[in-house]
Amino acid sequence: AVAKGDYKTLNLKEVIEEENTYAEQSGGAKIESKLENYSESKDKATIYLFRGLGCGYCRGFITFLNDNIDELGKYFNLVSYEVWNDKTNSALLTKVANFTGVPAQGVPYIIVGEKVFDGFTEAVYGEEFKTALKEYYESKDRYDVFEAMEKAEKEAAKAGQADTNKIILSNGLFTLVTIASVGCMIYYSNKKMTQLIEAKLKAKNFVQKEEQKENKSKSKKNK
Repeated sequence: AVAKGDYKTLNLKEVIEEENTYAEQSGGAKIESKLENYSESKDKATIYLFRGLGCGYCRGFITFLNDNIDELGKYFNLVSYEVWNDKTNSALLTKVANFTGVPAQGVPYIIVGEKVFDGFTEAVYGEEFKTALKEYYESKDRYDVFEAMEKAEKEAAKAGQADTNKIILSNGLFTLVTIASVGCMIYYSNKKMTQLIEAKLKAKNFVQKEEQKENKSKSKKNK
């Protein structure tokens, strides 16, 4: 797998060609390719390499792969991202480093399964790298950093949507409760107003009746 998006990548043969073209332009020494019998295949493990064109340590790692191709070539395919001249690839390196938890202090930044090499020299990391590569190749369930990132992003998005749904539901319930409360207030307010009006009308009718009685009584006396 590779990162989904508009990323420029090179395989091992293409990386050596690019480095040799750069060497010609800058007066440096070329890498003598030993890849005559090397080929890529789907069953091989993937090495992810973030590099800078002309970077000495990156060139050292590429030379290491080239010089050990008879021993290691059957185990790997290389996917290389150049980051010094490609802002998109550079942003991807930052994203990957944040995900792995291993800061990218420079290049090369090499990923073999779950193993990350932040920098490389053959003297320090050569044997460790060989062991990591062979173990990764033989693993029945190969870990891929980009597949893991994609899965994590989907789970985060799903969790975010669940939180959003909870908020929507909570807001909906709050709205319903508010409407119900307001409705009750209006109902009881109207009920009290109706009772008050009815009381006033009764009082007015009572006064009118009393006045009528008094007037009738006065009329009888006058007769």
